[in-house]
Amino acid sequence: SFVVTPPAGEQEKGAVAVTIPILPLTLEVPGRAVVTDKSTFVLAGRTLPGAEIVVAGRSLGVTKDGTFTQTMNVSSVGTTQVEVRARMAGRAPRLSRFGVKRVTSLESAAEEFMKESPLGYEAVAGSPGADSLQGKSVALSGSVVDWRVQGSTTVMVVDVAPPACKAKGDRRCLVRLVQGRADLSVSNGAKLRAFGTLSGAVSHEGATVPDIDVSFSIIEGASAPEARPGAGSATPDPLEGRR
Repeated sequence: SFVVTPPAGEQEKGAVAVTIPILPLTLEVPGRAVVTDKSTFVLAGRTLPGAEIVVAGRSLGVTKDGTFTQTMNVSSVGTTQVEVRARMAGRAPRLSRFGVKRVTSLESAAEEFMKESPLGYEAVAGSPGADSLQGKSVALSGSVVDWRVQGSTTVMVVDVAPPACKAKGDRRCLVRLVQGRADLSVSNGAKLRAFGTLSGAVSHEGATVPDIDVSFSIIEGASAPEARPGAGSATPDPLEGRR
């Protein structure tokens, strides 16, 4: 806004509109936060073709359509904030941050998660699209009804188990789970426990079901590698792209 006051004459007021193009940046994987017992995780997303993506001081490869995928090393047990920067000449840069927590045991991580009193199925099933519930912690368990891998993401439809599910007859308590991993040992009928945040609601078979952004899940019968404690950090895998 501006005001011009000449020595003689009427005061003039107005505004100058300034447009600054901002570089788009969408992180599709791993999600808002990731908890893992592995030494690596996958970072994937999308920006404009020709842009540069920088993580931990290193530039990642961006394809001709603006997508990028990179395996990231998690050096040791601990929590790390990862900053992803997209930059391009003539545009304002864009930053995105998410947390990575490497743990020695997902069972221990589940115990810590439950101490925060996350919401259960009944709390989110009534109005999963409500703004007041977005981003709230959620924990639930059930059986996998359907699943598929989309790029670096596993999408699952899960039938929530009693007593959280109070449906009677043929009705089921369904939720959609989206986890930023493509290597889950999942199959139809598999039992799992999922821990994450509510991201909204989706339509499934004519019904509105909660949509959960999964930080980590524990699948019946799955095993995990050993991890050593230390100061956590996340860096691009130097061997990625050579395989």
